[in-house]
Amino acid sequence: MKIKFDVKTKRIKCIKFHPTRPWIIGGFYNGRISIWDYRSKHRIGKYDQHKGAVRGLDFHPNQPLFASGGDDCIVRVWNYKQKKCIFELSGHIDYIRSVHFHNEYPWLISSSDDQTMRIWNWQNRTCISVISGHDHFVTSAAFHEKKDLIISSSLDNTIRVWDITGLKNKYFSVAPTLKDPVNFYTPGPNSISELQSDLFGSTDVMLKFILEDHEKGVNWASFHPDLPVIISGSNDKTLKLWKISDTQAWLMDTFNGHRASISCVIFDPIDDLVISTSEDSTLRVWNTQKNINTKTFRKDGTKFWAVAANRNEKLFAAAHDYGFFVFKLQNERPAFCLNENNIIYFKNESILAYNLNSNSQAVVAQTSQNTQVSDILSLQYNPYESLLIIELQNSFEMLSLFKRKFSSPRPGLGSSAVWVSRNKFAVIHQKTDIFIKNLENKITKKIQINDELFQQNLKQNINQNFSLPNAHNITRLFPAQNGLVLLRSASMVFMLDIQQQRTVAEIVAKNIKYISWSDDMQFLALFNAHSIILCDKKLSHLCSLSESIRIKSGKWSKSGVFIYTTLNHLKYCLKSGDTGIIRTLEKPVYLTTIKENSVFALNRKHDIEPLGMDSTEFRFKLAINEQRFDEVVSILKSSKIFGQSIVSYLREKGYPDIALNFVENERLRFELALECGDIKSAFESAKKIDKRECWHKLTKESLKLGDLEIAENSYKRINVSQELSFLYLVTGNINGIKEISKNAESKNDFMTQFNNTFYLGDVETRINLLIKQNQLAFAYLTAKSHGLEEKASDLQKLLESQNKKVPEFKQKTPILMQPQLPILQAESWPLLMLLANGIFQIFKISITTTIIIIYYLMIKFWGMTQQLISFDEDNSSQTIDNQNAWLDGVDIDLGELPQNSNLLDNLDSQNKQPQTIYVVPIHGKFKSEKSFESSEIVSDHVSTGSFKIAFHLLNKQIGVINFKPLKNLFLNTYLGTHSTLFGFSNLNPIPLEITSFQTEKSLSIPLKMEIIKKEFKKALDLTTSGKFSESMKIFQNILFSIPLLIVDDLSEVKEAQKLITICKEYITAFKIEEERRKSSKDIKRSLEMSCYFTHCNLSLNHLILSLRSAMFLNFKAKNYGIALTFAKRVLELGANQELSEKARKIASFCEKNQNNAIKINYDERNPFVICSHSFTPIYRGNQKISCPYCGASYLPKFADKLCNICEKCQIGLEICELINQNF
Repeated sequence: MKIKFDVKTKRIKCIKFHPTRPWIIGGFYNGRISIWDYRSKHRIGKYDQHKGAVRGLDFHPNQPLFASGGDDCIVRVWNYKQKKCIFELSGHIDYIRSVHFHNEYPWLISSSDDQTMRIWNWQNRTCISVISGHDHFVTSAAFHEKKDLIISSSLDNTIRVWDITGLKNKYFSVAPTLKDPVNFYTPGPNSISELQSDLFGSTDVMLKFILEDHEKGVNWASFHPDLPVIISGSNDKTLKLWKISDTQAWLMDTFNGHRASISCVIFDPIDDLVISTSEDSTLRVWNTQKNINTKTFRKDGTKFWAVAANRNEKLFAAAHDYGFFVFKLQNERPAFCLNENNIIYFKNESILAYNLNSNSQAVVAQTSQNTQVSDILSLQYNPYESLLIIELQNSFEMLSLFKRKFSSPRPGLGSSAVWVSRNKFAVIHQKTDIFIKNLENKITKKIQINDELFQQNLKQNINQNFSLPNAHNITRLFPAQNGLVLLRSASMVFMLDIQQQRTVAEIVAKNIKYISWSDDMQFLALFNAHSIILCDKKLSHLCSLSESIRIKSGKWSKSGVFIYTTLNHLKYCLKSGDTGIIRTLEKPVYLTTIKENSVFALNRKHDIEPLGMDSTEFRFKLAINEQRFDEVVSILKSSKIFGQSIVSYLREKGYPDIALNFVENERLRFELALECGDIKSAFESAKKIDKRECWHKLTKESLKLGDLEIAENSYKRINVSQELSFLYLVTGNINGIKEISKNAESKNDFMTQFNNTFYLGDVETRINLLIKQNQLAFAYLTAKSHGLEEKASDLQKLLESQNKKVPEFKQKTPILMQPQLPILQAESWPLLMLLANGIFQIFKISITTTIIIIYYLMIKFWGMTQQLISFDEDNSSQTIDNQNAWLDGVDIDLGELPQNSNLLDNLDSQNKQPQTIYVVPIHGKFKSEKSFESSEIVSDHVSTGSFKIAFHLLNKQIGVINFKPLKNLFLNTYLGTHSTLFGFSNLNPIPLEITSFQTEKSLSIPLKMEIIKKEFKKALDLTTSGKFSESMKIFQNILFSIPLLIVDDLSEVKEAQKLITICKEYITAFKIEEERRKSSKDIKRSLEMSCYFTHCNLSLNHLILSLRSAMFLNFKAKNYGIALTFAKRVLELGANQELSEKARKIASFCEKNQNNAIKINYDERNPFVICSHSFTPIYRGNQKISCPYCGASYLPKFADKLCNICEKCQIGLEICELINQNF
């Protein structure tokens, strides 16, 4: 049994699959109805209207409807598109047990504890028949899928089969169709037939058979969808199989095995199987041909209530007291392998080979009898010896293929058999050993993974970040290159060298189920149900992705693109991490090989299906990533893939200029032109768009790039005089300012005229403007301050004539201040001048085009593609790895830039005179960068100022995402390895690296364990003194410092790990104490915090103090039972005499009365850990996640958040391990 979807909820009484969509609906005991998508694994609908348990549910086969019935005696019909109940059907007077839609007619049948069944016409919302006959509760009722029959079961120990032919003839003149489903006659409300139906039961539904063999009440009965058989389940703990014909029905078989009442039973719609659920906590699968119980699934502590089947996907679902789960009875994945142009696969107990050239297949071998698809895990083919290994559960078989006479299989013991050379293969034996066997199935080498010598060989690689694989965790082998094999554990994949018996590579990869090697064995894909990891042959991580829909299979194309399938899509993934959809799939398929624009896949019927594939999109993205721009242009010209997604992709990758050549939408052209710095194209688009916001953007960008002409035109378009005046001022265009002043005067724009008088130094005009605005005082001060005494005198007389106060002028010597006029008028900024093609021709080109030409010349003449430095004047040639990351260091990678083929083709046609030749510098490496270039130790890179690499290593090794707390530590470490040389007083000091005298390498000054220990002792002393806040800061600083710690031996490694754990415990305790003080008004929460404090792993003295506090607080709150627990713990730990005496008194008092006045969330008998975010207990058996660095525990809902303890790592992140060994 393979569980596909498991939901933990309250008790579910009924469950049904949607006939076409990947949905499942469940009815709760509390009256709620929910719909889930079992592929994406989330709830998509919730309906609350029933009062009491919902016991019956059913989807309509064609309409967006479902029906429900429950303890409120009402049948409700819902529209799941409108997400509401559209009408109710009333008539039953007791609990409704089941509802079921008819496949063709607009009918709905319901069964009830009122001992009747009712058939409703859901279109006109009336009851058309009441069926009576049972003497007890009617537990189920359903229509036959193809015949005019109804089956019902009851607690009167019978199953009854009813004929509804008369009812059909009464209401339908002809059989309904999908086009005309409402061809029926409905009698009036006062008709005799309806009156008889209410009084005496329906005469249109005739009882055909009564099946009486159960000793107790029957809970469920079902028709087989195709065969004339019935299955029933009863309170007598038995299943009974019945056969019916047109004239009689009889018992065929009885199935015994359940130990309690059987709640539900259904047929497998495809195989000869029956699935039953029972109140004995089991779900059982029965073979109807052999009358045996083939599988049993037990879920202790719960009762199963319902089971449902999905005919289209071979899925089943079972509902129980704590939710439901969707499952498959067996694996449907076909087993296959490749041999040149042949696909070798299993079907019908035979091994077949499909030839890709001739599109024909042939049987090449026979397997053992009764070998099923679900038994085969994989096929491994050896082309040198024409041998095939069939991997089974804990065993394997070896077959010779392509022989005229079929050979019998040679069995062997062991799991996960894979070829490691042309005449040897490896198997896992008893989960602890790897056996290397020859073609005679004899052991040639035995590798014990837990052998001391083997582990010692692995330990030699500890400084290279290799981990020891646990013998009990190696669960599967995968093939690799010759002489190598991949080992899979729960969270890692290792590459094992068979000859040297040691791992040579590893990668973090959880629960990997399948792998796929590229044809040249250079790249590897590791994937499970929901994630894919791409890596190279040395297991170096390239990219990873996640899918919400299950991943079914995957193969590499010859171009190096990984193609994979989900349940309903064929997708691709590039090594850069870019993904996309190639096409949709009608049903799940499993890829076998890829040939040009076709993929060959196996379906679940084990037939080869060729599928067409349009590779244009991923070829385009691959060409962009590999910088094959000629192919990019060719694809864009010859295909129709260019759309919004391709434009977004080009913009994301930094190639908007490529998109600009193909986009026709003017708004988008405008945005692309701004991104790539093509101001002239942006100007042309802005003229066509002619919107104010576009002109604002264009003005801003043109000023950045120094195109003054376009900036001026843009300002004029939006009529912003003041901004344009200032532009003229800084560029020295005095005439332009005067022109703006004239225009402002005609428009009576006082402020523009006034500001321009300052730019022009025109004091007289400024005074006249102030006079016009009746600002005589300001005009007087202006004249006075500029030394215009005559004008000031006139204004003074004017003020006095108007009886206004003349302002006092305090300046002693007035000065006529005039602005400096520019000597030269500025033009648009010159662009870069570059020598090209080895001929003395200089081209005035844009920065982007310059980079393209540089890239082209470097490839053509020097054969290299080195990273170029930034063209910004302020940028030094030093990269960010050698600078302080907080000092805004810049690391611009210009190595991946587009190549403009049109420009390169026309280089010879350009003919402009050079002004200055720019020589492109070559990017090099600094001495400090070379010293620790290959180091995996964080402090080495911090010492040299390579903070970016240090950040990357910390994220990879311990999951750090918040680097702010590390700032001072990084700066101090960096400054400790650098000094300065002072020269002349007017020159800046020269920074110097401190290097080793012996090796002349950069010196890394590590943090040592002795310093950490001193701080740790200080924190313990402060804790003893009750200074929790000061102590917590020191413990947190220790956690911040340990990643930069350098250890000298394995004992210090263990000591550092122990320090991390202790710091985590103390910080957690302090956080709990903070929470207790915050919630001092909430007595319940305060008591909980005091109890949780005692479960932190502190030193003995501190633990006794925490127990003392919890004991007194609970005793004071009259929680005597809990106080007794803490008193006993105090006595057991041997507290001092005074505290022990108080504990004895409290224990003596509490033993007489162990009641708790306040109920709190605390159970001392059930082991738990504390969630460090919500400060609630996580009891044993419940799911939890942890911080990858400090190990603090959290509830799953806090995944991906910042750890509350160490305050720097991401909760639940998958990591490698911290490397700080110096040995």
